[in-house]
Amino acid sequence: MEKSAAIPAAGQGLGKKGARAIYRALLAYSDWRTTGSQKGLVQSIGSAFPGFNSLPDESKQTIANALRWKISPTKSGANSLWWRIKSSKTLAENITKTVNDDVETERTAIAKAQEKIRLETERKESELKKKQELEARVKHAQRPALKNLSIAALRERITGKKVLFVEDNEIILNALGMQFARLGAEVSLAMAGGTALNHASGVKFDVVVLDHNLLYELGTDVARQLRELYKESNPNAIFISYSASVQDVLEMPDATTLFNDFAPKPYAEVLASRIFEALSRQESLRQG
Repeated sequence: MEKSAAIPAAGQGLGKKGARAIYRALLAYSDWRTTGSQKGLVQSIGSAFPGFNSLPDESKQTIANALRWKISPTKSGANSLWWRIKSSKTLAENITKTVNDDVETERTAIAKAQEKIRLETERKESELKKKQELEARVKHAQRPALKNLSIAALRERITGKKVLFVEDNEIILNALGMQFARLGAEVSLAMAGGTALNHASGVKFDVVVLDHNLLYELGTDVARQLRELYKESNPNAIFISYSASVQDVLEMPDATTLFNDFAPKPYAEVLASRIFEALSRQESLRQG
């Protein structure tokens, strides 16, 4: 058996570094050969080096085979070898340390792998939780209009309220304006964020309805600017997002902070219901 063949095989279960250290350290003590039994040789190595016993059987046998190739066939030669090995406390300590270091390296690698698995599991659980929360919010935002909501009840709640609509589609904007004006609301219209900010700088709107995908900006961006403008003067203004894709709005990180509620296009009756609900909640809080 050649040294190069023995070293990698001995490394199975221990690592190439540890196996090579044991192999070279032991072979440095003799150039003899032996015909002694492999089992006896393994036991002798184990008694000399405690760390050797922690190795897998295959590694023990490989190292033993490598030593037999170098040990004298005479009993006295073998005894001499083991006497010299056992008498060398430093060698035994060094080999044991090598084995222990290799085991510790393996433990560290296992710990790192377990930590990686733990972090990946936490990440996936967090993503699943966020997905489920988003699905629940989208489902709630897409709920139908209130049943049995009468025009009379709606007009009573909306009459006199100042409502700002921000929508880049002029046809939809004018239609909403006319519908809510008929219900008694004081309506203002804007096709862009700049116009909306100009209106809001002079009027404290009770309700602001914003389309999400405006021509040159997002409704969330405009809502953020209006919220900042109203932070001191009109903090209780109701903001409602009116969008073809409620999920797109809810995926924005501050959507639930910016908006009191959400309504899917093109259902004007759902939007009216949302405004009614928001104003009713606000009134209940005032009465408190």
